[in-house]
Amino acid sequence: MNILVCEDNLIQAQALTSHLQTFDYVQRVDVVTTGEEMISVVLEKNDITALFLDIDLPGMNGLEAYGILKMQGCDIPAILITGLRPAASDTYHLGIVDVVEKPYLTPRLEEALKKLRLHIEHQNFIQAGGVYVPVITDELALLSPKDILFFEAGARELKVHTLHNTFEAKYIPLKIYEKYLRNQGFVFSHRAYLVNTRKIKYIDHTDIHFIGDFQHVASVAEDKLSILKKILQRINMSPI
Repeated sequence: MNILVCEDNLIQAQALTSHLQTFDYVQRVDVVTTGEEMISVVLEKNDITALFLDIDLPGMNGLEAYGILKMQGCDIPAILITGLRPAASDTYHLGIVDVVEKPYLTPRLEEALKKLRLHIEHQNFIQAGGVYVPVITDELALLSPKDILFFEAGARELKVHTLHNTFEAKYIPLKIYEKYLRNQGFVFSHRAYLVNTRKIKYIDHTDIHFIGDFQHVASVAEDKLSILKKILQRINMSPI
């Protein structure tokens, strides 16, 4: 989760950032101090997962800035961290996930983060067409198709690679995953690799590189290369 904090009080912003960075599912926390800056960063970076924003900001207030982002099609969930209690109707219509009043204690922040994660999971579920991918390790994990880069079948194991994790899956064969995810853009690039074509960045000879991932590559067999390139061209991507 990449979080953008919009708070003009730098001491409070640093305290909130320190709190958020203690959670292992938070990858990055950035800080801005004005609503205008928040709009600019969200539109430029295009990888912000959630917003934590104050209302009382210099110039444009937090709710106004968030409303502008909404009008521009940015459906990023937000938590209000504020000393001003806004009208419930204002936050409801904007889609604010939770309102945390200052001063707050750690349990209250954890409660807001739990709501935020559930909201994001629900968004991912809807965006994926109501599909979750079951991955059985020592426990059952339910992944959104858009979070999976590729499946890799070994002699005795099946690995599921996401942007931030690799799961060693059990019991479900690769062919079953292929049938289940065929309509989600997954294709065999090799008999041992099932790749998410919507996450491919480029193909270098026989290696497939993925958007946002610099560590893992999948293989493409010669007899699959031309088919894969046609698929990428169809979704307006450069295959090379």
